[in-house]
Amino acid sequence: MGCLICGSNDDLSLLVLCDGCDGGEYHIYCMCPTLPSVPKGTFHCWPCVQREKRTRRLELEKRENRYSSRHLGSSSNAASSLSPVPPSRRAVACGTCARCTADDCRECDHCKDMKIYGGPGVKHQKCVNKICLSKVVPDLKPAREKREQEAAELFKVPMRTRGVIR
Repeated sequence: MGCLICGSNDDLSLLVLCDGCDGGEYHIYCMCPTLPSVPKGTFHCWPCVQREKRTRRLELEKRENRYSSRHLGSSSNAASSLSPVPPSRRAVACGTCARCTADDCRECDHCKDMKIYGGPGVKHQKCVNKICLSKVVPDLKPAREKREQEAAELFKVPMRTRGVIR
């Protein structure tokens, strides 16, 4: 089968097999971030790790039973006054791995659908060879600080001292 990132079957001693899906083989140097050595014990690929996190989160929410009638009371207005749960931050492509920087294959269904290759452009999906397996969750703190600073500058009110604007 070979590495799912580079497609090569070389360096079999550096290939790791996902224990979660039994379908993912990866070179330790193709992953982003790279692994220093073949892990001892079990290894799970990124999609399996995300699936496990999602399963744990759902189980935890069920156990906590956050929105049960016990917590909301019996009135229907209590449920409508609840603010929606903010979505968790989505993982985005790393942009540096071999799959992120690969060219379109022009043979998969997604490429055949793209307008630049003569398709109708209905699916709006990237090539299957460009799907990143090493996704990262972006740090939103710098963007939030920048937005707050811009808002502060936009709504800056001049100070008044003794009737004079400074």
